[in-house]
Amino acid sequence: MKKEKTMFLPITVHGEDVIIDYFKKDIVFPNRNDDSDFDMEKAANIAVYLKEEGFLEYFDEVERVD
Repeated sequence: MKKEKTMFLPITVHGEDVIIDYFKKDIVFPNRNDDSDFDMEKAANIAVYLKEEGFLEYFDEVERVD
């Protein structure tokens, strides 16, 4: 059985807990999974911030949001 690599970084950005999963190239907001009031614009801005600061260097799908 082949063991997959797990590379993740738990951080807090603008008061939101964020987990960056480098293996799956995913950003997870663990405290917001069932929260229908979650602000998607805030999530997009956090993703853009992480990309600009170099945390998401290999995430091609993150674009600038104005």
